[in-house]
Parts: sequence; C-alpha cells; structure tokens
Amino acid sequence: MVPAVRGNAGGLRSEKAAEHRCAVRGYLSTALEHGLDVMTVLRDALLGGLRTPPPPVTA
Repeated sequence: MVPAVRGNAGGLRSEKAAEHRCAVRGYLSTALEHGLDVMTVLRDALLGGLRTPPPPVTA
C-alpha cells in the first residue's frame, strides 16, 4: 500500500488520491479563470460534459 499523504481525519490517504484532487482543483480553477460558474462546470463534468479552454489568442 502507498504511504499516506495526509493522515488527519478526512485527509487524503494515498498519492493517487492527492493527484486526483489536484487534477479536479486545477480543472475548476481554470473554469473560474474563464468566468464560468464552478458548480455548473462540476455538474457538467460529472455528467460527462468536460469543457476545454478556448485556444489562446494570437496577436
């Protein structure tokens, strides 16, 4: 078994769980930066409708 990342109550129990948490947090952070409603984006992602950010604007 992989050693615990955080051992407190409700904490992450494995490195894989920590990686998943960071991926979700990054996804929601990006949605917020693009002015999207985080709860709507989270709901859509759970229902299979992942969003991708728009391509960068070149000047």
